[in-house]
Amino acid sequence: MHRPFKSFVIRDWQPPDRDAAADLIGQVLNDYGLGWEPEGADIDVVQVETHYQEGEFWVVEQAGKIVGSAAYRPIERGEQAVEIRKMYLLTVLKVAVQMYESSGYLPETGVETTRCDKVYKMRIAS
Repeated sequence: MHRPFKSFVIRDWQPPDRDAAADLIGQVLNDYGLGWEPEGADIDVVQVETHYQEGEFWVVEQAGKIVGSAAYRPIERGEQAVEIRKMYLLTVLKVAVQMYESSGYLPETGVETTRCDKVYKMRIAS
């Protein structure tokens, strides 16, 4: 996938993106006082090929620089459900919450962690 949006390009992650994506996510986590966990919560960024065999991982570029990431992968919770993961941008994450809420996602409970205190779900007709 290679999709332009305004001054951004959203494209499939490639192995050469590993370090830049990890740096981006680490920077955003640091901005929120959270730590980069390459052997824990962030192992899927270090091992994208393993963790997203089913699913997808994208990067967002602006002027040739990775400024965002997004991914999803199937989960067992729910029928044909996927979890949206690694949604990071070099912008305030509160904007992401507004985006979810204005796009029809509904608050949910059950998967909150110290790094992710909000959970949303959306049923998509098949």
